[in-house]
Amino acid sequence: MSKKLAKDRDNEPLAITPDEIVAKWAERVKTRLKPWRLDGEVTADLEPKLQNNIGGLLGAGAVFKRKDMKNSLKVANDVAKICKLLQPAPHSKVVRLDTFEQVLSLCAKSHKVCQRPAGAGGWCDV
Repeated sequence: MSKKLAKDRDNEPLAITPDEIVAKWAERVKTRLKPWRLDGEVTADLEPKLQNNIGGLLGAGAVFKRKDMKNSLKVANDVAKICKLLQPAPHSKVVRLDTFEQVLSLCAKSHKVCQRPAGAGGWCDV
C-alpha cells in the first residue's frame, strides 16, 4: 500500500461508539499487562469517565478516525508497560487505581502520539 493510500485510510472516520472504543482500549491494557492485572476499582472508576469524555468529544463534533484508534492503542500499550515497571516483583501484581490513574494522566498529557497534530484529540483524558 502506498504512503498516500495508508494516510488516506488512517484519516477514515470509524463508526464506533464510546463503549466500543473503551472496550478495545481496556482489552489492550489487559492483554499487555499480563501477568499483572488491574484492580476492579480501576475499571469501575475510569471506564465510565473515559466513555463520558469520548462521548462528549464525539457529541461536540470530533471525529474518531482510524489513526486515533491506532494512537490510543499505542498509549494503552505504554500505560500497561509503565504500570508493570512501577509494580516490580516482589510487589503485588495488581495495579491499583492510584497508580493507573497517574500513569494514564501522564501519558495522556505527554505521550508523543498525543501531541499536536498527531493524535491530539484528547481521547484518553479523564
